[in-house]
Amino acid sequence: MKPFAFIALAALLAVGCQRSLEDQAARELADYSARHCPLAYSESLRLDSCRFERVSRTLHYFYTISGNLDSDSMIAVYREQLQNDLRQAVINEPSTMSYKQAGFLFKYSYFSTVCPGTLLFESTFDEKDYGPSQRQKQ
Repeated sequence: MKPFAFIALAALLAVGCQRSLEDQAARELADYSARHCPLAYSESLRLDSCRFERVSRTLHYFYTISGNLDSDSMIAVYREQLQNDLRQAVINEPSTMSYKQAGFLFKYSYFSTVCPGTLLFESTFDEKDYGPSQRQKQ
């Protein structure tokens, strides 16, 4: 009986020391944001920050748009393409596989440089957008 008790205790300690996937997401996004943001992807697109929203289990990315794309009319022209490109990026990103398998949400918010605080575009993706059936459609 003693060997069983020892194994059970060791298993409990191992599980107790592990961080939850939510803790991991919060830590990884906070670290990434602190180390890399703001991060310019191009002259007109900058990642300002990212964070994990625990209640909704959402990885949330905040961008600023500038230049010619910084207008409601330009976003309207490219809205469908932006939506599709973002969905494909979520599907194809291998570093977020564990979060996708756990059903986390991915949210992208794009703000104006000309009118600070003005949300130009926002999109959220869930399992029906990035799940196995979507990966097979590529």
